[in-house]
Amino acid sequence: MLDLIEKKYKKALIYFQKGIDADNTYWPSYINKARTEYSLSNYNEGIATLKTMLGICDSKYWISYAKLYLALGYFNNGNNCEEAIKYINQSKSLKMYPELLNQIISLEEKINKACI
Repeated sequence: MLDLIEKKYKKALIYFQKGIDADNTYWPSYINKARTEYSLSNYNEGIATLKTMLGICDSKYWISYAKLYLALGYFNNGNNCEEAIKYINQSKSLKMYPELLNQIISLEEKINKACI
């Protein structure tokens, strides 16, 4: 069963990369690719994807969204507290979006509990 799930994630990564190649300004492709990498415990790859996005993105919303997932990646990748705290603090503007509020607060609490 796990092999099947892993194969589906790897197939999803191919599609997200094709989406990025087709339109490198469609920011959800970067976010979803990074989230999929995280699901495979490939935190460095997910982080690299988001940093690539940050290098070309000019949308404040999507930059903050990427930083939220960078905080998650750094936290889950061996509790890199310094980077996790930096990025969760830089994503706080997303708290104005009700659909993201619980996600941000939950991650912020986990980071604070483990790192502060």
